[in-house]
Amino acid sequence: MKSLYKLLAIFGISWAVLIHSFLFFQDVRDQHYRIVKNMAEVSQDLFVKAHATNGIFTVPENYGAAYATRTQQLLASEYQRSVIFSAATWISSAFILVLSVCVLKRCKLNHESN
Repeated sequence: MKSLYKLLAIFGISWAVLIHSFLFFQDVRDQHYRIVKNMAEVSQDLFVKAHATNGIFTVPENYGAAYATRTQQLLASEYQRSVIFSAATWISSAFILVLSVCVLKRCKLNHESN
């Protein structure tokens, strides 16, 4: 049973250490936040005129302003979500790490007392 606890503790420590690297490289590969940020910047640049036009159709000012506002709200919510997600992973990793170290210490103390 002690070997199972040790194995789970080692897995917990590995998880707590490696999950942040995995999430960082996943975010770099995905670039979702950068895409939303670029969309918000383009919408701000595109819809600053009273009537945005590309020569084929014209976008009324209120629609352009609504779209620009919505993309800014989307960007803000995306940033807030990323901050909350990051905090949650750091807190859970710290908790897992502490529990894993405690399990390893307890297994070591029990082994020495036998």
